[in-house]
Amino acid sequence: MAHYKVSLFRDPNHFGAVVLRLAFALLFILVAVKKFRMGIGEFTNAMVLNPDTLLAQDVPAWILQVYGYSIAWIELAAGVLLLFDRYTKVAYTVVAFSYISFILGQMYNGNTAKIGTEYMPSLLAVVAAYYMHEKDEPRRK
Repeated sequence: MAHYKVSLFRDPNHFGAVVLRLAFALLFILVAVKKFRMGIGEFTNAMVLNPDTLLAQDVPAWILQVYGYSIAWIELAAGVLLLFDRYTKVAYTVVAFSYISFILGQMYNGNTAKIGTEYMPSLLAVVAAYYMHEKDEPRRK
C-alpha cells in the first residue's frame, strides 16, 4: 500500500480504482450493518411475508429465506474484501451479481423506476471499477 501515497494522483485509472473500491466497500459494509442492526430475521420476514410483492407470492419461501439470511453476510464479506484490497476481482464479481439479483427482483415486482435510478448506474459503476482495477493491476504486482 506504500505506492498509494506516491502515485495516487498520477494515473487516473489508479485514482479511480481506489476511489470506487473504497466507495463500494463502505457502501456494502454500511448496508450489511443496517441489515444486522434491523435483525436478519426481521429483514428476511419482511421480504418473505410481504403480501404486496409478486416475488413473495410466486417464489417458494425457503428460497427467499436463504437469500435473505445470506445477502447480509455476502455484502459484508464483499465490503471487507474491497476495503482491505484483497481478492478484489472476486469481490467486484459478487457485488455485480448482487446488483443483478436486486435488478431481477425489482423487475419481477414491476418497480422499474428503482432499477433505472439506483441499481443500473451502480452496476455500471461496478463494471467501471472492475475495468479500472484491471488496468491498474500491472503496476500493483
